[in-house]
Amino acid sequence: MAGKFHGLIEAALTKHGGKYCAGNTVTIADFVLASYVGNYINNPAAIVGDAAKSQLANTPKFEAYTNLVMETFPHLKSRPAPGPM
Repeated sequence: MAGKFHGLIEAALTKHGGKYCAGNTVTIADFVLASYVGNYINNPAAIVGDAAKSQLANTPKFEAYTNLVMETFPHLKSRPAPGPM
C-alpha cells in the first residue's frame, strides 16, 4: 500500500518539478505529508515504518522529498526514544 501512495507523490513531484508537494513553496499538503513522513517513515516505533521506508528506493523524488521535509520541519527530528508498549 505504501508503494502506491509513494507513487502518487512521485508523480506529482515529477509533473510540476518543484521541490515541495505542490510546487516550490510550502503548502498545507506539505504539512500533511510531513505528518506521514515523521510518523511512519522516520519514526523507529512505527510498526509499518520498515515497510514504508523500504519502498522509498522505488520513488527517488519522494525519497529526496522526505529528507527535505525533515529539514523544513525540524520539530520532526526531536522525538523521544520509544518506550515499552
